[in-house]
Amino acid sequence: MHSLELKIPPPIVMLLCGSGMWVVSIFASAIELDIFIRNAIVIFSLVLGACLGFSGVWEFRKASTTINPHSPQSSSSLVISGIYQTTRNPMYLGLFFFLLAWGMYLLSLWSFCFLPIFILYITRFQIKPEEKILRQVFGAEFDQYAANVRRWL
Repeated sequence: MHSLELKIPPPIVMLLCGSGMWVVSIFASAIELDIFIRNAIVIFSLVLGACLGFSGVWEFRKASTTINPHSPQSSSSLVISGIYQTTRNPMYLGLFFFLLAWGMYLLSLWSFCFLPIFILYITRFQIKPEEKILRQVFGAEFDQYAANVRRWL
C-alpha cells in the first residue's frame, strides 16, 4: 500500500486544489464571460455537487454503513441503490462539482488545471484503494456492481 492511500480526507484534497486554483487565478488573467452566465454555472455546479454528495451520504445512512473514507473495510453493506446506480462515487463527484463552481467563480482558465489533478489524485489514492478493500469484503457482488456502474459518470 502506498503511503498516501486513504490518508488525506477527500474534502481536504478538494480544499488544497481549491487553494491552488485561487493562487493560480491571482497570477493569470480572467476569462471574459457574462456575469449572469458565470453565476448560473456557479450556482448550478454548487447545487449539483450538493445534491450528489448528500444523496450519497443519504444512501449510506439508509444502509447503516460507514461514510468514513479512511476505513472502507468497516463497510457493513455494499450500497448500490439510489444515486449509486448511476455513479460509484457520488460524494467525490460532488466535491468535483464544488471545484468546478469555484473555478467558474474565479474565471481563471489556468485554475481549471486543478480539476484533472483532483480526479487523478482521488482516483489513485482514494477510490482504487477503497475498491480493492471492497472487493476483498464483498467479492463477486462488488465486481458485478463495478462492471455495471461507472467510477465517476
